[in-house]
Amino acid sequence: MKQFYFLCSFSTLLLLIVAQNCPKGYVESVGGDACLYPVTLLENYQDCTHKCWLQHGVVAQPNNAFANKQIQQMIAQNLSNQLAYIGVIRQSGNWVYSDGTPLTYQNWAPGQPSSSSNLTNCVIMTPSTGQWKAVECKIERTTVCSILLTDLPCPEPTWNFLDSNQQCYFVSDFTTTDQSRLGMKTFSTHWLPWKIGYDESCGISKWLPVSSSLGTARFVCKADAKPRAN
Repeated sequence: MKQFYFLCSFSTLLLLIVAQNCPKGYVESVGGDACLYPVTLLENYQDCTHKCWLQHGVVAQPNNAFANKQIQQMIAQNLSNQLAYIGVIRQSGNWVYSDGTPLTYQNWAPGQPSSSSNLTNCVIMTPSTGQWKAVECKIERTTVCSILLTDLPCPEPTWNFLDSNQQCYFVSDFTTTDQSRLGMKTFSTHWLPWKIGYDESCGISKWLPVSSSLGTARFVCKADAKPRAN
């Protein structure tokens, strides 16, 4: 019981830590090498896989008890306690991670994995227990994507990624109202809400004006996302 309490407390603390290396809306993984992103849209497993691919990642693959607990908490807190796909599949009769590598950790519910049907080739996690259950892949469910830090599509975590057009955006609110100085590197700026210095990689030609209700000029820096690793 004490070990279980330690696991819950430790993983809860990890989930609450602000991820400095991950974009807004993502959570840094327990191992610190990836960012986790909850997908709220209900889709079948193939479409969930494609959604994660658009984010330059994969469906999250719990490879130890701490990672499993973190994914369980994300499902509970970000996905309204809905059953969610994880990156475990049945391949040639064997249960493996979705990339084909052998399982290094398993947390099957009692009586699982079920072999009653040759259609139960995907796996969901139950948010109340973190246990796994074999299911059909065609049912629409939520999921959690995992993106390696080295595969993040944008130049910095402070950029926002739009997967529909594979573009990265960086938003700034300018404190100056002098229109003649907008677009020049000499103006004083206030970066919202993440606050970093001026990014020299964003050329003047890439600054795009957008409407603002604040009365000050607001600009967006747009850049192409880096190519996927595969």
